Amino acid sequence: MIGNFGLIGLSKAMFANESLEELYLYNNEIDDDAMEKFSEMLSNKKRLRIIGLECNKIRTRADIILDKVKVLPHFERLYLSQNSLQSTIGEAVYELLTRSRSLKELRLS
Repeated sequence: MIGNFGLIGLSKAMFANESLEELYLYNNEIDDDAMEKFSEMLSNKKRLRIIGLECNKIRTRADIILDKVKVLPHFERLYLSQNSLQSTIGEAVYELLTRSRSLKELRLS
C-alpha cells in the first residue's frame, strides 16, 4: 500500500539505478497522479523486462508508461489489469504494439 507518495519516492530513489529488470507494484493504491514521476524513472532502465501495475487505480495516464517502455530494448511484459483504464490510452497501446520489438505479453483486462 505504498500509494502515490511511496511510488514518487521509489521513483526518485531508483532514478540512477540502471540494473533493474523486474518491478512489481500490485495492489498499491497507485493512480494517475504518480505516473509522471514513475515514467521519468523508466527513462534509463535499459535492462527492464517486466512491470506489474495490476490492481491499482490508474485511469488515463497509463499512456506515458506505454510510451516509455515501447523503446526499451529488452522490455517483455506489462501488466495493467484491474485498473480503471480509459479508452484514451488506445493510441498508446497501438504504438506499443507496433513499435516494440521485444514485447511478449500485455495485460489490460
